[in-house]
Amino acid sequence: RSSALRSSLQWYARRNLRRQVCDEELARKLMPSHPIGTKRIVFDNEFYHTLNKKNVHLITEPIVSVGSDEIKTKSGKAIEADVIIFATGFKASDFLLSIDVEGRDGHSLKKDWAGGPQAFMGLAVHSYPNLFMIAGPNTFNPAGSNPDMKELQIAYISKCLRWKEQMNACTIEVSEDAANKYQAWLDERLEKTVWSKPEYSSWYKNESGKVTNPWPESRRMFEQKLQEEPKCSFCCVVEAGIQQLVQERERKGDKPVAGVAENI
Repeated sequence: RSSALRSSLQWYARRNLRRQVCDEELARKLMPSHPIGTKRIVFDNEFYHTLNKKNVHLITEPIVSVGSDEIKTKSGKAIEADVIIFATGFKASDFLLSIDVEGRDGHSLKKDWAGGPQAFMGLAVHSYPNLFMIAGPNTFNPAGSNPDMKELQIAYISKCLRWKEQMNACTIEVSEDAANKYQAWLDERLEKTVWSKPEYSSWYKNESGKVTNPWPESRRMFEQKLQEEPKCSFCCVVEAGIQQLVQERERKGDKPVAGVAENI
């Protein structure tokens, strides 16, 4: 998020490119037109070394057709090929949209996420009791360990489930207030990042331009937010069975009722 830090990293990355790639044309092709961090940074000690090899060629012009043994580019150049590996990407912003997830009161995750997916700490959604996920919206660490982020989520989900069990609850759900406050906090920080700039495209955004993938703060901040107790952001619903209620009411001398639900 710091423009000064980004400028320093960009200067270092450009210098590193010029030092390792002597061919000016190749260096020009490799030089990004967007600020560093806008897209996923490549961390690989062999990347430049591989491209410098005489039997490796970097072609950046668009492909117009693929034949049985060749690829044709926009300029009409035909490139013979024995094997083609399609690295066409993946649906990074869909998350759970390939599954029909239904919540309470007729909620549908596909409909609720039509304008862009959002979830409390990327793991829970209001109106969807007992639904937990990992690797949800805005939990991708662009410059760090992603398995570590998921482990933090799993630890928090486990804490939520233990609390639900302690309360003898039938459901647990993130509160609407907690979900809204978190999303407002998240949107404010995402707005300050280079990812939110409309002139730059990346898989960090969905089709409408909403930043749905990266986490805008540090890994430490993510951990701190998941250290709070579940009762600060979640609600448990306890439903007592009829027999239990009858016995309890009779013990107190009250008339029995059919059922009760309590938000705790």
